[in-house]
Amino acid sequence: MLFNAIFYVWNEEDIIRSTVLHAFRQGCDNVFVIDNGSSDATVARARKAGARLAALAPSETFNTREKTCHMNAFVRYYNSLHFDDEVWWMYCDADEFMHAHTNCTLRELIMSARTSEITALKGFFYDHVPSHPPYHVEGFHPIDYMPLCSVSTVSKIPIVKYTFGKKHIFSAGGAHEIATDGETLVIAEDAIAIHHFQYRTPGATLRRLKKLLARLSWMNKRSEYLYKSKSAYNIRYATVREQYRAHRYEIFKPRSLPYSFADCQRWYDARSDAQFANLSPMERALAMAVYYDFLGEPTIALCRYNDLLDYSAFAAHTEWILLKIANCFAHTDPDAAQSLYDSLAKSANPEIRASLTKPRDTHAKPKKNVLRAVPYTAGFAVDPKPLMKRVRDIERYAFMKAELTMPRS
Repeated sequence: MLFNAIFYVWNEEDIIRSTVLHAFRQGCDNVFVIDNGSSDATVARARKAGARLAALAPSETFNTREKTCHMNAFVRYYNSLHFDDEVWWMYCDADEFMHAHTNCTLRELIMSARTSEITALKGFFYDHVPSHPPYHVEGFHPIDYMPLCSVSTVSKIPIVKYTFGKKHIFSAGGAHEIATDGETLVIAEDAIAIHHFQYRTPGATLRRLKKLLARLSWMNKRSEYLYKSKSAYNIRYATVREQYRAHRYEIFKPRSLPYSFADCQRWYDARSDAQFANLSPMERALAMAVYYDFLGEPTIALCRYNDLLDYSAFAAHTEWILLKIANCFAHTDPDAAQSLYDSLAKSANPEIRASLTKPRDTHAKPKKNVLRAVPYTAGFAVDPKPLMKRVRDIERYAFMKAELTMPRS
């Protein structure tokens, strides 16, 4: 069995290294990228992390149809060169980090599915929000700096099995569906969590969105004509500053995560502190406090929360920080915790007083990886024949054949 990942990328230099290293940590044998004409160091950093360039596909505008066809064309092309009984493919965007619901890799999850008729794994988006700086550090898992999220109703079927000798299963609509051509397949419902990091540092996020809008002017015109409203990308750009402002320091308020933070696979020692080494002292104290709090290390978190009280930047959040300290003490020194709770009960802030009556456990229990198999039948929203014709045209291109056989460094 082979397990490969394919990414269609454009100007992702700030996150692509993390994306590629994460895919290998999840058990991928190979990671491929199709570059849509990046003007930054995306391709170089992807290669340095171990990915292979499958194709260069530059275009003046971004087109989801072309993205879909290029990814399917490469998967078909690669599968035609290999004779493994099964090749599992993960179709991803660079800002998507997929995890099993418990402490196992995606490869281990796939191995558990091989004894069944399951053809694909479906998951829902966990949309992460920017709650505190540094927001993101290149080369590390974005979840370390942006743990807060909400579970979306939006889903994808990003992991698909291809069996030797059987026809190609078309991943359609940005991997939101698969085209079965009328055939009923078996997929695993809610098998994975798709952690989505559309926000990174404010500057990088705004610059990329602004460039992306220039490539999507056709989409905005279409949206205004058909729906009398701006496109989703225009709305995202217009509200991105508000997202950072609205969620800033929301991390201090008691929040339970909808996933197990400690069980998220990392490609480095989770307790080495390497991901905080190059931060400013204030950012390091904040990031470490939040990180170790959700990691389930209250003693370390308590010390770092205590450090935050020395910074005037957090003066307006003093009571919330004291509540965090009390919650940490609850694991190690119940008397000290109770003393702080009693003090906070006299707070003039009704939100602080109300929070004292809520559950204080911020560590989610992991879901069980029970693969719930369900029948799936889906067709194309449009006629698939032109799409497949485009796929066959793309397959005639000179894919980066040398990189397909080159051993990963």
